[in-house]
Amino acid sequence: MHILQALNWRYPVRKFSDQVLTEQQVDTLLEATRLSASSYGLQPYRILVVKSKALRGQLLDYSHGQDKVLHSSHLLIIASKTSADQAFIQAHVQRVALARGVKSQELADMEAFLQHSFVDVSNRQFVEFSQQQAFVALGNLLTSAASMQIDTCAITGIDIAGFDKVLGLAEKGLSTTVICPIGIRHRDDRRANAKKTRVSFEQMVIKVSQ
Repeated sequence: MHILQALNWRYPVRKFSDQVLTEQQVDTLLEATRLSASSYGLQPYRILVVKSKALRGQLLDYSHGQDKVLHSSHLLIIASKTSADQAFIQAHVQRVALARGVKSQELADMEAFLQHSFVDVSNRQFVEFSQQQAFVALGNLLTSAASMQIDTCAITGIDIAGFDKVLGLAEKGLSTTVICPIGIRHRDDRRANAKKTRVSFEQMVIKVSQ
């Protein structure tokens, strides 16, 4: 499917069918999301995959009645890191060194810069950065899913503290940023045929000339 066709096909699903995505479909979508752009390659978030109906039933209590959390193939949760420490930076530098075939000592300047930018700042500043990066990944997730004809519905209107508690995220140094039920649209979902509403190309795009 052409990218523009895929994006016009995509919409925020209101009702999912009972069809369950294959493990290969889900893993391909997760891998596409893992490859998302991220500042400095840090990727200060993790993606949780919840298939269990029992666990999703607990999360439904913190979803303000949005039952797609339960009634979908899988529930994806992008959780952002809540703080950065030296170990987090060092692990990233080691990954870069391994990927580039150099010694981590050769990346000392990079490590010092990242330490100054992300460790030597307030947790609030780092959390804002982490959440911004998580939403970059979400955009890629939605686009990749559309290209695979997998339906999605990104949701931020949830009780974050409740999600974090059920999933035990505080112990992992994470906090829920956005959730995204995925699956296949139900044939009775009338929203599927609704005309997509967007600002026109001419209104959206401002071509700046010298």
